[in-house]
Amino acid sequence: MKYKLFLSMVVSSMLFILCNENKVEVKTPAHQLLEKGIIGSGGWESWTDLDTIQFYKTTKLYLEDGSLEDSTYQLHTYFMYPTMNGKYSWEKDQKKYEVEYKNGNMSKSIDGIEQKISKEEQEKLRKGFLGAQFVMSLPFKLNDSGVELALDGKSTINGRIVDVLKASYHTKFENHTESHDWWHYINAESGKLEGYKVHHPPTYARVSNVTTTRIKGVDFPTYRKTFRVDKEDNEQYVRGEFWYEYVD
Repeated sequence: MKYKLFLSMVVSSMLFILCNENKVEVKTPAHQLLEKGIIGSGGWESWTDLDTIQFYKTTKLYLEDGSLEDSTYQLHTYFMYPTMNGKYSWEKDQKKYEVEYKNGNMSKSIDGIEQKISKEEQEKLRKGFLGAQFVMSLPFKLNDSGVELALDGKSTINGRIVDVLKASYHTKFENHTESHDWWHYINAESGKLEGYKVHHPPTYARVSNVTTTRIKGVDFPTYRKTFRVDKEDNEQYVRGEFWYEYVD
């Protein structure tokens, strides 16, 4: 009798562990789509092995009438390990400007001389840097804590059928400074990230990864195009174009 009781307890314990292990392994359809997007973009192992990425970025922004609003040419460097730091620099009026993010702090220099900047400007630079780093880290950054993921149907972008993954960010989480929604377009066949749409009230912007390349096992854009769109995703005008030249 004692042996049967002991065996019953062992079997029950094993079933309990297996059930709990299954619960841990069960993924929502949204997380399954994210996993597909991560694999299609090179895989998590390749991403975590990436220590540095450096590239020249050409940006052209347009007004609604199609005229050029601004144009920049910058060198971006991101250090991924052991902590995410980075910098970008550009030249203007025969002067070299550099903005650096290091250990959570922003600094700005002109011709190698560090400038005194206000808290407001530092916060503006910080948001700009983290935003640029964020879009270069997609879809991998969607695996961060506090991101609420949901499936949002299918769509077509760059002439390709995509599954739409909605990601919501809320200021209730410490690592989110703003509340907004993103829609990520994952190729239904290959899993590649074709682009994304973001809602910064009151406007919507959609970005297309027109062409990409694989650097150190990870997909990165070589040409992106962004459109101002309405809530229903109807294009209003071309807002900008971005070209990327990667440094080995």
